[in-house]
Amino acid sequence: MKRLILVGMTVWFFAFAGTGRAAQDLYLGDNAIYSGDTVKIRPNVLFIIDNSAGMIQTGQTVPYHPEYTYSGTYVANTVYVRTAATGGTINYNSYISPLSSVTCAAASSNLQSTGAYYGTLKKDGTCNAAQAGNYYTGNLLNYMNQTPAAWSASTAYLLDNVIAPVNANGNTYKCTVAGTSGATEPNWSTAGNTVIDGTVTWSLIPPTGDIITMVKNTVGQVAGAVRESVNIGLMVFGNNNHGGQILAPVSGVATGDTTGAANFSAFTTALNGITLLNGNLQPVNETLWDAGLYYKGQNSSTAKISSDKAPYPSPIQYACQQSYVIVLTTGNSDSNSQTKLLISDLNNDGTAGLVDDAAIYIYNDDHSSTLPGVQAVKTDVIQLLTSTVPRLQAAAALGHGSYFNVRTANELTAALLELMSNIVTQTDTSFVAPVVPVSPENRTYSGTRVYMGFFKPITQQNWHGNLKKYGITNNILTDKNGNAATDSTGAFLSTATSFWTATADGGSVEAGGAGGALLTRIATRNIYTYLGSNASLIDASNAFTTGNAALTAAMLNVGTVADRSNAINYVYGQDAYDENGNGNTTENRSWIMGDILHSRPVVVNYASYVFSAGNESNCSVNKTMIYVGSNDGMLHAFKDCDGSEAWAFVPPDVLGHLKDMPGPAHNYYVDSTPAIYLYDANGNGTIDTGDKVVLMIGQRRGGGNDSAATTGNYYALDVSDPASPKWMWRISNATTGFSELGETWGEPKLVRMKIGTASKIVAFVGAGYDNGNEDSRYGATQTFSGTGTVTATDIGSGVVTSTGSASALNPKGRGIFAIEVATLNSGVPDFTNSGTKIWQMTNAENVAMIYSFPGEITSLDMDNDGFTDRLYAGDTGGNIWRFDVGDSNTANWTGRKIFSSNPGSDGLSDNGRKIFYKPSAVIETGYTMLFFGTGDREHPLNRGVVDRIYSIKDQGQTSAKTESDLVDVTTDLLQSATATSASISGILSSLSASTNYGWYIKLNQNPGEKVLAPPVVFNKAAYFTTYAPNVGVVSDPCNPGNLGTARIYALNYQTGEAVLNYDTSNDGTTTNARANGGSGQVLMRSDRVKTLGTGIPSGIVILITSSGEQRALIGVGGVIANETPKKGGSVVPLYWRRK
Repeated sequence: MKRLILVGMTVWFFAFAGTGRAAQDLYLGDNAIYSGDTVKIRPNVLFIIDNSAGMIQTGQTVPYHPEYTYSGTYVANTVYVRTAATGGTINYNSYISPLSSVTCAAASSNLQSTGAYYGTLKKDGTCNAAQAGNYYTGNLLNYMNQTPAAWSASTAYLLDNVIAPVNANGNTYKCTVAGTSGATEPNWSTAGNTVIDGTVTWSLIPPTGDIITMVKNTVGQVAGAVRESVNIGLMVFGNNNHGGQILAPVSGVATGDTTGAANFSAFTTALNGITLLNGNLQPVNETLWDAGLYYKGQNSSTAKISSDKAPYPSPIQYACQQSYVIVLTTGNSDSNSQTKLLISDLNNDGTAGLVDDAAIYIYNDDHSSTLPGVQAVKTDVIQLLTSTVPRLQAAAALGHGSYFNVRTANELTAALLELMSNIVTQTDTSFVAPVVPVSPENRTYSGTRVYMGFFKPITQQNWHGNLKKYGITNNILTDKNGNAATDSTGAFLSTATSFWTATADGGSVEAGGAGGALLTRIATRNIYTYLGSNASLIDASNAFTTGNAALTAAMLNVGTVADRSNAINYVYGQDAYDENGNGNTTENRSWIMGDILHSRPVVVNYASYVFSAGNESNCSVNKTMIYVGSNDGMLHAFKDCDGSEAWAFVPPDVLGHLKDMPGPAHNYYVDSTPAIYLYDANGNGTIDTGDKVVLMIGQRRGGGNDSAATTGNYYALDVSDPASPKWMWRISNATTGFSELGETWGEPKLVRMKIGTASKIVAFVGAGYDNGNEDSRYGATQTFSGTGTVTATDIGSGVVTSTGSASALNPKGRGIFAIEVATLNSGVPDFTNSGTKIWQMTNAENVAMIYSFPGEITSLDMDNDGFTDRLYAGDTGGNIWRFDVGDSNTANWTGRKIFSSNPGSDGLSDNGRKIFYKPSAVIETGYTMLFFGTGDREHPLNRGVVDRIYSIKDQGQTSAKTESDLVDVTTDLLQSATATSASISGILSSLSASTNYGWYIKLNQNPGEKVLAPPVVFNKAAYFTTYAPNVGVVSDPCNPGNLGTARIYALNYQTGEAVLNYDTSNDGTTTNARANGGSGQVLMRSDRVKTLGTGIPSGIVILITSSGEQRALIGVGGVIANETPKKGGSVVPLYWRRK
C-alpha cells in the first residue's frame, strides 16, 4: 500500500486547555537580525507646476478659508479620519469632537490652519497612536464637497464666503467686500460682475481670477497639511521654454527637523514667487526628463534640457524611500527636443519621447547608483480646467501614479489631498520595517505551484504575515496571469498578482494572498480549540467563540468577562484593544494574519482532478488544502481553490497567552511545520471514506519556557475530512514517559517500521530544544551558566562568549523519541495506540547525551525492504549521532555518538559549535556520507565561533571521530595555482584512505559565518547556504537590525572542491588540471561560494522540470535566488504508483 506520500502531487519544501501553563518564551533567537528601532522614512514629492502663459486663464479659484464655516453634511468643528472600506470606497468617520480637544500640537496646528493632518493622532487628542492616519476637519470636507449656502438677510459675511441666491438664478457669488447683508434679498444682476447687498459686495463666480493663483493657494495649503509626513520640492518649466528648473529642492520641512522651518519657508516663497513665461509651450515630457536628472543628483548635467543647471544633490537618501512627481498643468506640448532622441517608444504606440514615454522612463530608471535596488520615480498628473488630454492620462497610468481632471479650487484641493493620502499610506505600509523577508523555512513547492509563507517584522507591534501562491513555468516564478512574478534578481515585481488576489500585490505582506482573503472575508471564521469533552473540533463544545461558556476567562488567563471577549475577538481579527486609537473596538484590524516565521506550508490533495485553470479555482473540484502554523495563535487550514480559510485551530496550551498578542513583544504560538501521514487505500489520489490523513505538529518556541510545569507540545489531528477535523492526542513533557521533552522544534519524521510482527507508522522526534540553557550559552564554550534563566535582551552579539562553567540546570531535550502513529493491520491503519511511546534514547539511557536535539531526524532504509532501519541526528553540542533501529525488537535498538565537532583542530579553546539541522545522507559502497554544517541558529549575530561545513563518513565506527580524523580542505589546495602533482596526489590519497573519515571546511573568511539550513546533495555536488552578520554595521533605517549576508556554497561531495564558476575574476588559463573548468573557466577556492543577498537564507530546493532541466532555488531576504546547479548525469522521467 502507498503510505507517507502526498497523493497526486510532487511537493518540494523550500525555506522561504490546560490549567498548567508554561511561562511564555519571548527570546529573540534568530529574530535578532531584525531587532532595531523602526524609523519613518518620508517620501520625496516634487511638485511640477505649469508656468506657461496659459495659466493666466480664469477659473473658479476660491481657496479654502478655515475661518469660514462651509455648509455641508459634515460637522465643521469635528475631526474626521479617512478610512478605506472593502472595494476601495473611501469613508470619512467622525473621530474627535470638538476640534479644540486635539492636544497634539502638530495635528492641532495643521487642522486649524489647513483643515488636514497626516500623522499619528489618538482619539483622546494626543499624538500617541500606534499608526499614522489621514485626518480632516468637517469644514474642509464640506469645502471639498461644496454646496454654497443660501443667502440670508441681515447676516455678517466674511471675505470669500460663497452663497447661492434664494431667488435662484443658477449662479453663485463670492464675498469680495465683507459686511452685513441687507434686510431684503438684492437683485442678483448678471449683467455685471458685482452686486451691492447692504454693506456686502458680491462677485459673480467665476470671478476674474487666474489658474496660477488657484494653484499657488491650494498647493501651499496642502503642503502645510502634509509637511510632517513628506519631503517637498518645487519645479516649473524652464526659462528657455524647455525642460524644468528647480525653484526649491526637495527637502525635509517637518516642524521637528533642524532646518524644517527654513526649508518650508523657502518652498512657500518660491511657490508664491512663480512668474509666468511668455509662451504657451508646455514641455511636460522634457520636464519629467529633467526631474529624473534632478532625482539622480545630475541637475547640473549636460544632459539637462533646461538652462537651470544648479548642482543640487539627489534627495534620495535610502533604498526604501519612495519618490514622486506631481504635475499640475492645463495641457501638454510634448516638445520636440533631444529628449525624443534619448527616450525610445517605451509604450510601443509608434511615437517616441513623449510624455507617457518619459513617465515610463523615470519609473523604470534607477535614480541612485549607490543604493541597492531600483530607485524609481512615480508620476501623478492633475490636469487643470481643461478637457482631458489622453496622453497625460496615460502618463499617470504608465508612471504608476494617478490622474485627476479638476475644474474648481475645491476639486483641486480634494485631488491633492487624495494623492498625498495615498503617498503617505504607501510609505507607511511598505517601509515600516526591513525589506520584507521570507522565512528560511516556509516555502512549499507543489507541482507547477509555489506556496510561500511571509512575515513582516514590526517594532513594538504584532508582526504581520501572509500565505501566497504562485506558479512555476520554465523555471520562472509566475503570477496568476502567467506573467513573471520576479525580476532578474529574484525580487518581486510590483505588478505581479498572486493567486487568490484581484489586483497586483507584488511581494507585499499586507496585500493579497490568504491574508488578504481574511481581511475582506464576510463570513464568520471557523476557529476551534479542544476543551476535552468531544473529539470533533467542530462540536460546539470546542468553538473558540465568546458564546462558548466552556471557554472560560481562567483558561484565557484573564480576570473579567470583558477581557475574555477581547482576547477571543482579537484572534478573530477585531481591533479589540483599539490599537489604532480611534475608539472603535469592533472594526477589523488593519491586518489580521500573523507572521509565518518558521512554519513551512504543507499541501495535501484530497481529490484527483484534471488540472486546468478552471478546475483549479473551482472549489467543488479542487479539494486541496494547505496547512500552516502562524504566530497569530493558530494552525490554519486554507483552501487551495480560492485561498479562503476553511478553519483554524488554537492549541489548548496557548490559550492563556493569547492576551499577550497585542503587546510590544513578538510572541510565538504555532511556529513549527506540520507533518502528514496519508493513507489512500486504492491509491487513486482521492481521500475516500476509510482513507486517513493525520496531521502532527510541534510549536517551536510557542510551547512555552521549559522551566515551567508544561512546555513543548506535539499535537495530532485527524484531518481526513478537511471540513471536520478531529482531535487525536497531545504529548508534552507532562505526559508520562516524556519528561525529557523540551521545546518541540523538529518536524516529526514519519516512517514505516517493523516492530515485533507488526508494521507500524512511527514518528521519530528529537527531544527538543533546551531554551532555558542553550539561549544563555553562546560563543566558544561547551558549558552553561548553571542558572537556567535567560535574559531576553542578551542575544550574544559580537565576538563574545557567555560566562559560566557549570552543567545545565534542569536540562531537557537530550535524546530522541519514537511515537506510534498507527499500526497497519493488513495495510489498514489502526489508531488504537496512536500517541503512545514505543522507544526512547535519552540521557536516562545514555549519559553521553548531555545536549538537546532540536532538529529533524534523517531516516534511511539501508536494505531497501520498505522499513526504516537507520537514523541520524545532530545535537546542540556539535555532535552527530547514529541510531540503529532495524531490529524488530526495540530493546535491541542502539544509539551512539559517531562524530564531535568540539573541540576543533585549533585546540581546547576551539569550541561552541552547534548543530540545528539534519544531515543529508548519501549511501556509498561500504559507508554512508553525511553532510551538515554547524551554526548557532539562536545567536546569529555571535562571531565568537569559527563554524564548519562537514562531510563525514559513517563506516560503522563505535567511537566518536573528531576533526583529527578528517582532512582539512579549507583552502582548496587541490585547485590552487601552486599545487603540484605530488601535493594533489597526497591530498587525494588522504581523502580516500580507509583511516580517513571525511573532510571539513572552516568558515573563517567571514566572521560569524554559520550554516543555518540543511544541505542538499545532488549530482555529486553538496550545496550549503550560510549566514554571516555584518561587522561594523552602519544604521540603515530601511534595514534596522543586522540582516547580514547570505551565501551559497557548491562543493564536490567527495573532495570539497569548487564545482561551479562562481568567481569569474580569476578565469583565464591554469596549469592545474583540477582547476580547469573548461571554456576558460578556472575553479579555485573563491569559486566555491557566491553571495546571494541579505538575511538568513533557506536551504536549497532542487527543481527538476518535466523536460529534465534543473534549478536550485533559495529564499533569501525577500527574493528567490534561482541558481543553476552542477550539470552532468541525466534525469529520466519516472512514473510510478506504490500500493
